[in-house]
Amino acid sequence: MAELKLADKIAQEIADEVAQEVADKIAQEVADKIAQEIADKIAQEIADEIAQEIADEVTQEADKITEKLADEIAQEEADKIADELADQLAHKVVEVTFTDELMKG
Repeated sequence: MAELKLADKIAQEIADEVAQEVADKIAQEVADKIAQEIADKIAQEIADEIAQEIADEVTQEADKITEKLADEIAQEEADKIADELADQLAHKVVEVTFTDELMKG
C-alpha cells in the first residue's frame, strides 16, 4: 500500500513538472510571438514614416526643379521674342532709311 502511494506521489510530481514545463513553453512561445508582432508593427510604422518623409523631400525637390526649368524656358522664350523684335525693328529702320533716301533722292 505504501508503495502504491509512493508511486502515485512520484507520478503526480512528474505530471506536475511536465505540465509546468509545457505551460512555461507555451507562455514563452506566446510572449515571443507577441513581441515579434509588436516589433514588426513598429518596424512597419517607422518604414512608412521614413518613406513618407522621403516622398515629401522628393516632391519638394521635383517642384524646385520644375520651377527652375519653367523659369529657364520662359527666359529663353523671352530672349527669342526680344531677338525677333529687335530684328524686325532693324528691318523697319533699314526700310524707313532706304525709303527716306529714295525720296530725297
